Amino acid sequence: MTITKHKENKAKERMQQIFDLFTELSSDQSYQLDKVLKRATELVEMDIGIVSQIKNGFYEVKEVYSPEGVGIVKGQEFELSDTYCSLTFASSRLVDLNHIGISEHEGHPCYKNSKLEAYIGVPIMVNGAKYGTLNFSSPSPRKVYFNQFDRDFVLYLGQWLSQHITRLEYEKKLSKKNEQLRTLLDEREKFSAMLIHDLKSPLNNLSGLLDISKAMTDDRAIADMMKDSLNQAFGLIADLQQINQLDQGLVEFKPAPLNGVDIAKSALDQFAVSAQQKGIKMTLKTTEKSNNIESDRKLLCSTLNNLISNAIKFSEPNSNVELSVFQKNDQLHYRVKDEGPGISQEDQTKLFGRFQRLTPQPTANEHSSGLGLYIVMENCKILNGSIVVESELNEGTAFTVSVPLKVEKD
Repeated sequence: MTITKHKENKAKERMQQIFDLFTELSSDQSYQLDKVLKRATELVEMDIGIVSQIKNGFYEVKEVYSPEGVGIVKGQEFELSDTYCSLTFASSRLVDLNHIGISEHEGHPCYKNSKLEAYIGVPIMVNGAKYGTLNFSSPSPRKVYFNQFDRDFVLYLGQWLSQHITRLEYEKKLSKKNEQLRTLLDEREKFSAMLIHDLKSPLNNLSGLLDISKAMTDDRAIADMMKDSLNQAFGLIADLQQINQLDQGLVEFKPAPLNGVDIAKSALDQFAVSAQQKGIKMTLKTTEKSNNIESDRKLLCSTLNNLISNAIKFSEPNSNVELSVFQKNDQLHYRVKDEGPGISQEDQTKLFGRFQRLTPQPTANEHSSGLGLYIVMENCKILNGSIVVESELNEGTAFTVSVPLKVEKD
């Protein structure tokens, strides 16, 4: 094989290796910088490869590939003026030097201190500003001077590094903001827990005093009004407490064998008095099919209580609320249907958010925190279930909660 043919084959092999490197870089954004630098240093046929960051006249080694004994390590700092990168940084363009000892730069401090004979470097830009450099150097002069192919390779690699470092900087800022957000959320949760605890004690005392007052007087109207206000406050505290637990991931799924119809009956019984006060007739519809399930009693009761409470609040006096329990497709379904004003399509998009106040209002000025349906949705997620709403204006509303009959084993 002739020398010329050997050089051609070597050049083709080098081009293929460079092509392979850029193919890998374009397909894998997480490619490790030290591996990139090692391969690039070998491909550009130099001894030392460095990615630097330059700030306030100082040059910091962010990543390095070099032979053993060279003594350059990550984190090491130099004055920028003592490095060849001062030329690259000042010119804002690629600089290549093939044999510094016989060039105009033989008096450069870097040559005096290190006797590095060959250098090629390019600025790295991050967010439109100069970040540092990608540079390669060698203690030996270039046997074959840098050509356009070498320059293009270093330029393209510098562009990839600019994108890579920009992404890393963004991820670092995002991580910091996420940490700040977590801190704020922790503080909010602690404050909520403290507020709930501090409110409960005086409200409990006031509730006891009102009970004594009602027993000692014939005029109970004012005491009843105050008692209703207290009950509203207790309800809001209970909702806030449950949301605080949901946010902190403290609500655990504790499945046990249950009778789905018994759960429904218990939920209706809790609202018998409030329904009677508005003249609302509550009906339970079940099927003959077995309604035994394996689920979480507390979460199911919380879900049904919120749905039945809303149905009563938003129904006109002397109307009907129906709770149906039935099985279908290995799930138990609870359907709470009222004869209220219905919910518009626009309001339906906001139903399950926190503190949502929708167009329909409670028909007897009952209190509504705007948290109930949010709690229902979160409960359904923990129950591995779902909720569907069907509603038309002036036609009432039906919420259907579906939960698995059995817990799937891992």
